[in-house]
This record gives sequence, C-alpha cells and structure tokens, in this order.
Amino acid sequence: MIQTLRSTVAEIDPLLALQEVRPVTEAISAIEAPRHFNTDLITAFAAGALLLAITGIYAVMAFSVSQRTQEIAIRKTLGAQRAGIAKLVLISGAKLALLGCGLGVLGSLAASRLVSSFRLLSARPTLSST
Repeated sequence: MIQTLRSTVAEIDPLLALQEVRPVTEAISAIEAPRHFNTDLITAFAAGALLLAITGIYAVMAFSVSQRTQEIAIRKTLGAQRAGIAKLVLISGAKLALLGCGLGVLGSLAASRLVSSFRLLSARPTLSST
C-alpha cells in the first residue's frame, strides 16, 4: 500500500517526496504516548496514596481499640451486646475519620494556595538592568 501511495503522489507531483509514511493510528499513538504515560504515573501515585490512607485508617482504628480494651471488657461484663460494642467502635472511628478528612481538606486548601502563589511569582515579569 505504501508503494501505491508513493506512485500516486509521484504521478501528481514528481518533486514531492514522501519520507515518513505510517498509519494514522500509529501517528496518533506516538502523539498521545506522553499523555498516556502521565496518566499511568498519576494513577500509580493515586493507588499508592489510597493504600497509604487505608493503612493509616487501619492503624488509627487498631490503636483506638487497643486503648479502649479495658472499657470494652467492662461493657461486655456488664452485658453489652457485640453489636453495641461494634457500633461504639465504628462511631469513634468515624469521628476520627471525619476529623482527619477535615484536617486534610484544610491542608490541601493551604497547599493549593501556596502552590498557586509560586506560579504567580514565576509569571511576573522581572526587571532587567540593561
């Protein structure tokens, strides 16, 4: 097919040379490769962040429950049901999670303002001494 294309172009304009002939899908793939790499990289970082967040939540919950072992034992001794104890643990974990989310949102807002101020500083024209 490439040879047919070259001969057809040569018939139309003999001075026109085709140097790099390739399918459109290959050309688009070459153009989109950096974007795909960036997407894959961001996905990998997001997966790592999610794993880190899950591990952190588990660690905080485990620490919270280990601190309340005596309280849980007393509640069980006094007749508390497993569902009630699980509800107590989950509510305390939800409070910690909401507190963490709130602090995370505040931290991300502060960080985004800081980063945008860096961008504004780099966009300002500088005075040259000429």
